Amino acid sequence: MKIRLLLYILMVISIALVGGGVYGFNSLLKAEAVYEPVTGVVEKATHQRIYKRRKPVMEYEILIFYDTPKYGKLTSYLKGSAFFFLDKGDKVDMLYHPEHPREVRYPLYEKILWSVMCGLGIAGCTGMYFLLFVKGEKRKNQSKNQSI
Repeated sequence: MKIRLLLYILMVISIALVGGGVYGFNSLLKAEAVYEPVTGVVEKATHQRIYKRRKPVMEYEILIFYDTPKYGKLTSYLKGSAFFFLDKGDKVDMLYHPEHPREVRYPLYEKILWSVMCGLGIAGCTGMYFLLFVKGEKRKNQSKNQSI
């Protein structure tokens, strides 16, 4: 019974992942309608090993310059451990809000994030469905055959 409850909880988490991915894609579609596309250039890409909670972590700092027709050359700064594939001189597709030019979105990276969320959620829902219902039906059929 406890395992069945755990499977239901995992099913709810998987459904939440799918919902989050769909919400993210919807948000990105709305932003693509309002925001202006621009290509940024990575001007500075540094990495350093730091210790977080006594564990070594590589942290990347990326400085991106992008040109806007109205505001000129602007910068965007990324910091984290997921930008290991960007080097100096790389081109990055970006979206910026025409009225708030510092409000920037990175559609490729967001699409990757939302796709991973949807994929994990769908895989989890499929797995939980088979564990809960298909395997459960087999158990019921086996117990009926044994009682006859």
